[in-house]
Amino acid sequence: MAERDLTKFDKLSSFGDLEFEQFTHRVWRLLIKAKVERTSEVIQLATGDFQDELGLITLISPDAMELRLPTLDWSGPHPPVNTSRLWQRLALDELKESQLSQLIVEAQAQQ
Repeated sequence: MAERDLTKFDKLSSFGDLEFEQFTHRVWRLLIKAKVERTSEVIQLATGDFQDELGLITLISPDAMELRLPTLDWSGPHPPVNTSRLWQRLALDELKESQLSQLIVEAQAQQ
């Protein structure tokens, strides 16, 4: 796995002290170049897009982690829209940290 300077992100924005925020931080360390977006209830980590074989969108809330695969929606005469489809949803209280790397690899293999 590639090394990267984690202090840059930590200085710009903290994930916080809540359990799901700390869990997100551990997932973020596994996803190279993930873009982070946050609302009050959900943190999204996104890598790649529908054209990227390693593209993955991870949504983490206090209750669950969703692994989503980037896709393109083109229904109708309007331009296509980047979106995602659910691959797997896991309850955080049943998820072990040791499973994270394997889940990410499996999701990316589905892309």
